[in-house]
Amino acid sequence: MKKLIAFLIVIFTVNICVFADTFDFSFIKEKIDVPDNYTAFTSWHDIADDVNYILSWSGDDADGGVLTVVADSQMRIISYSKYEYGKYMGNNNISSIDYNKAVAIATEFIKKTAPEFYDKLVLVKQSNYIARNNENYDVLFYRYENDIPCYSDYVTVSVNAYTKEPVEYNAHWTDCERISPSYRTIAKSKASELYFEKIGVKLSESFGGLIYSIHKGKYINAYTGNLISLNEADADAEGTAVLSSEEAYVLMLKNCNFSLQYIPFVANERMEFRAVYGFEPTYPVNIDATYGYLCTSNGEPYKIASEKKYNDIDKCSSKKQINTLLLAGITPFTDENFLPDCYVTKTEFARMIFLAFGQEATVYGEEFITHEQAIEQLINALGYGEIAYLPDTYRVDFIDGEHIAEELVGCVSIAQGLEIIKGNAFLPKSNSTRAYCTEIIYNAIADKAD
Repeated sequence: MKKLIAFLIVIFTVNICVFADTFDFSFIKEKIDVPDNYTAFTSWHDIADDVNYILSWSGDDADGGVLTVVADSQMRIISYSKYEYGKYMGNNNISSIDYNKAVAIATEFIKKTAPEFYDKLVLVKQSNYIARNNENYDVLFYRYENDIPCYSDYVTVSVNAYTKEPVEYNAHWTDCERISPSYRTIAKSKASELYFEKIGVKLSESFGGLIYSIHKGKYINAYTGNLISLNEADADAEGTAVLSSEEAYVLMLKNCNFSLQYIPFVANERMEFRAVYGFEPTYPVNIDATYGYLCTSNGEPYKIASEKKYNDIDKCSSKKQINTLLLAGITPFTDENFLPDCYVTKTEFARMIFLAFGQEATVYGEEFITHEQAIEQLINALGYGEIAYLPDTYRVDFIDGEHIAEELVGCVSIAQGLEIIKGNAFLPKSNSTRAYCTEIIYNAIADKAD
């Protein structure tokens, strides 16, 4: 909402924008899906630099919203945002799509919306995961020319985990008159030597102490080996580091992808892409000066996430539910094996409740949690605690219902009504396994829209 308000402030500044209702934008509308009820249309022309056209469709009914598009002087869509009334925050369920599915949605969106960019884009791969419905999946593509990345040019798409639609898109694209060829460049090993010799690394202060980082905006010319600097020199911090700059640089080369790339460069009054050697900006290029680990600019350890999986669930009937909670980060069991038939302690289940709902459980301990105890904790986490304990109110349809503790019949009944638990028997006094606990939490928070 803050972005929308700020945007409206800009477009209503008369010194910057003028109405552009005389232009035919039908071919832009063909590239996007404007809901039929978005009947109000307004357009502006950015006269500050005579570049951008700003188009907006909106609807006033309960199912309405605002869709805004920015097109450049070549009528390429460089920005898109969609806000739907009542759907912006979604809910706290886990999404029915994962990151990989969001990538597919984002890719199809770019194909239709920005075909001029699509063929030159390469996805920045991430490990698969599952988001909550009040979140977005952020998908990043970099531009490539001659199979060489241009990290200054990119396209980002945010796919809403609730609506499963793109809600934001932004493209940064440099129009160049010349792209330097990719052949006859110096070897990567030679370039890395020249980088350290002519640029080196800088020692910086962080909240955790000292870190080594790169001088941003400095590269090695891929043909001559000379220094290319796009900014002034960065000052080094004072202090004594355990690691030498040479040792830190070796760790950077190992962890931070030193490679050939293009940068936009003005030469002879024309914009070109020049081939250089430098570090990929996707991940932080910082090394802790004491312990030698990759870290953020604040000195916090940084690890590139690996693909999450369990090795022992292929034949488990709860495989889907286990994998889903693993990808959503809702499991305290992080070893390579899940051990689905292993019993769960009260403390372990409390941790699952916290990961799933952000709430503290009411029972802890190293005793194994039973089916009825687990359901009680889950129903309370769902917010039914005030009504679940009403006496003489509930009944259950399990054949062993008489074995349920009298004070917990309401919790079990609500869980059965919500289809968190199913079947003919409940086995209330049985110890809960990891597979069982995963299933009931999955049933409570899975997106049932699909």
